[in-house]
Amino acid sequence: MKGATPPGTCCLGTASSAFLPVAFWDNIAQIIGSIIAVGEYKVEARSIWHWLIFIAWPGMWSGIPQAATESPVTPIQAELVKRLEASKVSIGDSVLARVQMGWKGSSCELRPGDIVQGRIVFRRPYSKTEKISEVAVLFENGQCGGPAMKPLPLTIAAIVSADLGGDPTLEQGQERQALSDAVGLTLNGGTRSVTHAAETVYNEPSRTVYVTPRRAAPPKKLKPGQVIGISHLRLTVGTGPEGSSILSSTGRELRLDAGTQFVLVPISGAKSGSGPGTATPATVASSPTTKVEPALPDSPKIADETEVCVPPSCHVDFEDSQPETHNADLILPLKALGYSPPPANLEMSRFDFHTGMAFLGPNQLLFTFDPHLLVKRTNSEAISFLRLRIIRAVVVDLATRQVVRSVDWRVPDSAQYLWPLGKEEVLVHVGDELRVYGPGLEQRQKISLGAPLAFVRTSPSSTYFAVGVVNERHTPEIHRQLQEAEGREPEEDVEVRVLDSNLHPLTKVMRSSRSAFPVLVDDGEVRVLRIGENQWRIVKYSWAGERQVLAQARSTCLPSLQSLAGDLLFVVGCDRQGGKWFRVLRNGKVLLKGVFFSQTIEHTASGNANGNIFAIRIAQAKQSFSLVFHPSDLQSERIALYSAKTGQCIFAVNNLSTVPAVQTFAISPAEEQLAVLTAGQIALYRIPAHPVEH
Repeated sequence: MKGATPPGTCCLGTASSAFLPVAFWDNIAQIIGSIIAVGEYKVEARSIWHWLIFIAWPGMWSGIPQAATESPVTPIQAELVKRLEASKVSIGDSVLARVQMGWKGSSCELRPGDIVQGRIVFRRPYSKTEKISEVAVLFENGQCGGPAMKPLPLTIAAIVSADLGGDPTLEQGQERQALSDAVGLTLNGGTRSVTHAAETVYNEPSRTVYVTPRRAAPPKKLKPGQVIGISHLRLTVGTGPEGSSILSSTGRELRLDAGTQFVLVPISGAKSGSGPGTATPATVASSPTTKVEPALPDSPKIADETEVCVPPSCHVDFEDSQPETHNADLILPLKALGYSPPPANLEMSRFDFHTGMAFLGPNQLLFTFDPHLLVKRTNSEAISFLRLRIIRAVVVDLATRQVVRSVDWRVPDSAQYLWPLGKEEVLVHVGDELRVYGPGLEQRQKISLGAPLAFVRTSPSSTYFAVGVVNERHTPEIHRQLQEAEGREPEEDVEVRVLDSNLHPLTKVMRSSRSAFPVLVDDGEVRVLRIGENQWRIVKYSWAGERQVLAQARSTCLPSLQSLAGDLLFVVGCDRQGGKWFRVLRNGKVLLKGVFFSQTIEHTASGNANGNIFAIRIAQAKQSFSLVFHPSDLQSERIALYSAKTGQCIFAVNNLSTVPAVQTFAISPAEEQLAVLTAGQIALYRIPAHPVEH
């Protein structure tokens, strides 16, 4: 390597004047007039995002006053969002590219994941008479510090095939920031720093985690106008209309796949990101570990709770009936409450959250469900809460079989809304708040979210919470274009707030909406790291800053994790035959293992605050399915209780009336009863005596 270059920049090596046409010189002073000739640089790297890029030719600045030259310009590194074909675009069509590494200009800062927008200014499709297919692209705008697009003139300086790009923020063997790096609190007498409390963390919607496939090693240097990995493509820099770059292909139609890497150079002389009426860009990340403090959008309030009945006006008759479920101690028919299971012909893609159950102490059972009522919306609710629904919450006293209280909650989405917290409390997403309820639905605590909820994750003893809220990073128009281009929801920012048991905020970090959800344990966070092809390492990061390898796994998919009380970890992975396996780990050692058959349609694990037993529910379909199933396709489910000490099965229930919902069973605080929802009733079973940890 010659000389020294700052990390995180890229290097375009030397080239002769014959490399570009003469017309290029008319535009080059405007495009890269501030770049100084520095000679050729070679940088060993696994990814193009670690190259050092400068554009340089010996003698190229003859005729340009030396006073005009400044420090080298750092290019913007971005990937094409949607496939580009000369025959399918029109002049004026939008071209979107996603920024791969943080970038900072004189009046614009871009974070990884931000969008730069260009347009087609010229096209010539391939035909029998036109053997050269061409497209001219000019980038003009970028998300400089917020969702809105601001002026950012750019031209394409180099192109790399999608197969040769890589994740700029993480190479194999590297690890992303853990939540423990951002938690500033005192544990065991030691105080951790809060300097990382609001750092941006990018890890690869939600329920789906996208794993980028391994790519071939890229070249070690670039030249201006160079195209790597696409043999038929030629790039002419800055010679097109309005200073655009021309992409051409001879003898075939010009096509660029989504993921193609662009090296974009700012056009000097144009003011970027500072047009009339634009605000000063907010502090954004120039690397994956740069502090960012995004402002939360205002969210309209929801009239969120309505009393249905309170004593003594609650009169619900649980008619006496012979238990249909073998060995059930108590049956609660649900027709009188207004619950009906999903229709047999309803098309579903997964088990949902239309119902949920939890114990509120030893004698009260909370049953929640969607009564499918017509939801009246205000104008603001109609715009902001497209999936607003009513959830009815009913508290039943098991000793008297009487309804203690019934309320209707307005829940703004179709995701999970109920999280059991232990002996007698639940956490509920109601309106724009998270609330803690106790026996009789007594409201004990609440916090306002201020933005759409992405997820809630709790530690097994409910000592800590990780609450993710979505910060929209795109305008509605860009959001629509990205959704159409990718066929899925665009990537958003998720602010992860770490709370204590009283819902007091401890810290917050930023992650991607495509990140795996955090997995909390009582003393930290557990994460899965890729260490090789189909090889994964399960690592615990304690709040005290310690790192402990719990286990290694071989899986053809990214293993999923769930923490359970009693220092248990429920791990699910994939085998080479396309099936799935599970392991229950206790202190890093296998306590229980098994496989899911091809007909398995849902699996759920749940623990208990005491940590003495845990449950695994496996629902089976009559046959394998691909994308869509119906409730009538379900065959049965088995809910088995295991000892957290020995891994032995102590009790099991086989249910032939499976309800296609995630939260259909609950364990009482004293671990004496199991409540199971069937098609039209709740069956309660007595749990046999089992080993207890002291």
